[in-house]
Amino acid sequence: MDMRSLALKFKLLQTGVLLGLSVLAAAAGLSLGPHRARALAGETKQSPVSTRQSATITPDPLRNAYFGDLHVHTSWSLDAYGLGNRNDPRMAYRYGRGDAIVLPGGVRSQLK
Repeated sequence: MDMRSLALKFKLLQTGVLLGLSVLAAAAGLSLGPHRARALAGETKQSPVSTRQSATITPDPLRNAYFGDLHVHTSWSLDAYGLGNRNDPRMAYRYGRGDAIVLPGGVRSQLK
């Protein structure tokens, strides 16, 4: 096997991995964005962000993931399912938006 064919196979593998990650992210409702996609593909050249720019970025609850009380396990988690959780990701999303959900054991929970 010559170097050219080896490099081509590596590039195809790299592209396949990136495509697979993109499909998984899309299924999870996430967006890799161009900078993250380039970083995953091994391209490290990114446009510099000044300190002033990063200090003026405002929170965007419709695009950014925030953790804390919003961290819940769904029925897609093997351990949570084993402990009786039957709430799917749609219910977790509704919980994060402030709707009440029923937890295992019949406990009603709602963020305030």
